[in-house]
Amino acid sequence: KEMYTIRIADSIQEVKKDEWDAMTDDNIYVSYGWLKTMEEVSARKILLKYFLVHDAQRLIGATVCYITHEAEEGMNLDNFMFGRFKSYASRLGFSFLPVMVCSPRGCYGKHFLIREDVDPRTKGIVVNQLLEAVETNAREEGLSLCFTNVMDHEGELIRLFRQNRYGRVFDLPLNYLDIGWSSFQGYRNYVKGVSFNTWKKINNQMNINEKAGVVIERLEDVDGCEDRLYELINNNYYKHNRMKSPFKKEFFGKLKENLGKDAVIYIARKKDQLTAVSLLLKRNRVGFTAMVGVDHELAGNDFTYFNIVYYRPIMDAISDQMKRLYFGNSMYELKARRGCKRMPAYIYYRTFNKITNLAVKPWFALLSVRYKSKIPQCHKEIAARANGELN
Repeated sequence: KEMYTIRIADSIQEVKKDEWDAMTDDNIYVSYGWLKTMEEVSARKILLKYFLVHDAQRLIGATVCYITHEAEEGMNLDNFMFGRFKSYASRLGFSFLPVMVCSPRGCYGKHFLIREDVDPRTKGIVVNQLLEAVETNAREEGLSLCFTNVMDHEGELIRLFRQNRYGRVFDLPLNYLDIGWSSFQGYRNYVKGVSFNTWKKINNQMNINEKAGVVIERLEDVDGCEDRLYELINNNYYKHNRMKSPFKKEFFGKLKENLGKDAVIYIARKKDQLTAVSLLLKRNRVGFTAMVGVDHELAGNDFTYFNIVYYRPIMDAISDQMKRLYFGNSMYELKARRGCKRMPAYIYYRTFNKITNLAVKPWFALLSVRYKSKIPQCHKEIAARANGELN
């Protein structure tokens, strides 16, 4: 069995940018620029570990993990695993923390990075060695291990999870829209076939937004408005999570510095006031709608939200000849009516205590049923049309 050199780094800046990005393909959330931004602007304590696999000449594989000891750090796994029973679990002393989470913030389906020019046999060896290294480190540190947002195309990794007896929890699926039109009119015609009422709403929402005097544009330079951008994002984050944004005020400036044109910042102005911001992160021809903040008091009923999150990014994706946009893991029916499909996702979890590992599996089965039931089921015909099953 061939073995390659594995080392652990504490910062992405210990790695050469070109070597790292040679492994990241079209997923911006594992790019050098995004990870560097996370290190620089995180408002919470984050302990990162980069597991790096080298052959004799170069970096050929890697994964990035972060360690969470307390609820304030990184991902609060207890919130997801216990839900409304968290307070009871806490009183009884049950917790999934501390944990090593292997998945960069926002990332889906890209856990182990391997160069595309590596042959299939070597890829299999690298995947095995990476997982073994991560498991060994977690065990030595007294941590459980969690892989979030795992997707079906990660077949070799999923096979190893099953072999190593990881527990699996159904996670909220990811909405995505494949771009297959030469114009925005083509997209609207597509939506008309999915949901006639939504087709009418799109026309109405765009017309009302324009008549209200709203101008939506790309922001290339954040100087002079970074505080306002942060205020909009922070207010939205607090509204939905009852806590401050996980990023510092320098977030947008660092994004533009580290990602350049791959960080697309949309802003909405109304009567010379900045009323909304949305962020689209893209790599090659794939984009991710990352976050949004709307001042609803200033915007009123002008439908800025729909225009800045959906219609303008879709227009630009068509003109830029992108192939796919991802729209997060919420509001499934609304997005299905706008043509989005769903991609399943899973959480894989393992402790290194055999009794605990067996004990959590029945709970994971119950959790999976619960989370599946929480996803609104679209009308069957709408879902079928969105998935191309009906003409």
